[in-house]
Amino acid sequence: GPWGWGWKRWLGIGLPILLLPLLKIRFLLLAGPLLVLAWWYAGRPKRPLLVIAGLLAAVAAGILIHNQMLYGNPLKIHTWQEVEPTSYGVVEYARGFLGLFFDAAFGLFGAAPVWFLVIPCLFVLIRERHPLPIDLVVVSLPDLAVVAPRAEWYGGWAPPFRYALIALPLLGLAVGPWVERRRDPLWRGLGVGLGLATLAFSLLWIAQPGWTYNFADGRTYVLDHLASRLGLDVARLFPSSIRLRPATWIWPLLAFTLAGWLAFARRAKTRGRGVGRGASNAAFWGGALVLLSAAAVLPLAARLPTRVVEFEDLQVQKQGGHLEPERWVVDRTRFRGSWVLREGESLSAPITAGGQRVTIELQAFFVRHHPAPFRVEVQAGDVPLATAEFTANEIWQERSLGPFDWPRGAPLKLSVRYPDGPVAGGMPNGVLLDKAVFSWD
Repeated sequence: GPWGWGWKRWLGIGLPILLLPLLKIRFLLLAGPLLVLAWWYAGRPKRPLLVIAGLLAAVAAGILIHNQMLYGNPLKIHTWQEVEPTSYGVVEYARGFLGLFFDAAFGLFGAAPVWFLVIPCLFVLIRERHPLPIDLVVVSLPDLAVVAPRAEWYGGWAPPFRYALIALPLLGLAVGPWVERRRDPLWRGLGVGLGLATLAFSLLWIAQPGWTYNFADGRTYVLDHLASRLGLDVARLFPSSIRLRPATWIWPLLAFTLAGWLAFARRAKTRGRGVGRGASNAAFWGGALVLLSAAAVLPLAARLPTRVVEFEDLQVQKQGGHLEPERWVVDRTRFRGSWVLREGESLSAPITAGGQRVTIELQAFFVRHHPAPFRVEVQAGDVPLATAEFTANEIWQERSLGPFDWPRGAPLKLSVRYPDGPVAGGMPNGVLLDKAVFSWD
């Protein structure tokens, strides 16, 4: 064939690369890197690279011109600023990249924990100077660098890892080092434990397939189920890149620390007597560790001091009111998730005391419909603590209350009373309650 390439190579490499952008314009960021890898591993021929790159540029220009003519925007619905990497800061990149893997609702590890094996295996490949990590970066980084920092990195109402699925085949190849080290007790135990956890989740997804499609509210269907049944804030123990909390950063830090130790500090045992028995014991302890970890979730949720109460969460018992924004609103991350209390309504949130005295910061948004004063009564169980009065209309405001003595085991109760009885023929005043932040002494 011309330039040493036969027609099979032209079709096998050039055609898929040229067709990718026709599926989705964002796949231009995938087609280019694939062309670079194909050129590199095919012996770095110059003419095929130039020809395919020229055709790819023509396809890209055609798509942009078509969108401009039809929609008045070359990117159809997005702006150039949205896809410009310099428009975002370090926190946006960190929450997006970590969220794609660790987020309990939309991350790969949250849906299938066995994929955690990728992290120590990639460390091993880096230590051994294997080309696969570089290939993974070349293929996936341009696309993910555009997607990850944006507010919709999680893919809307989508199953986990939607925007990073392009990397999954290479991530599957990256698990190879575990196969080589599967007779080492720690590697075997880790694989068995994560595999059992994944099996449990898979059975759950088969029984409740809709539970893989979560809302962008920092929780999951599974965590909501536990919270509503047990009256505990379970979600705070799991990472979320939508509702940032300590677990968002603690889980990745622990994961990378463990993975780095496995890859760099520990050498796999693949020879020697007693290895088979050690691997079998490790498999047993790996499964036991998963069960113990699952059993530890509820005691931790019940004993760790309450730092933040998100009023829309299901462990908070409500007597009236409604969710804001509504459940199916598009792009929920644009809004503060909150619970609306109107006059005559109340709520009660379970609290685990972290000390004898506490200061409470209440974050709220007052909406006035009539001129009567609006007050929120704050109680610890049946003990009145304070009354927060709101006058500034339709702005988010923070009210610091306390410090108070907090009775151990008492719930936080907020209630709104009618000042002079229900308003006849009019709408009651109300307040959007975002969260309460507890500072314990």
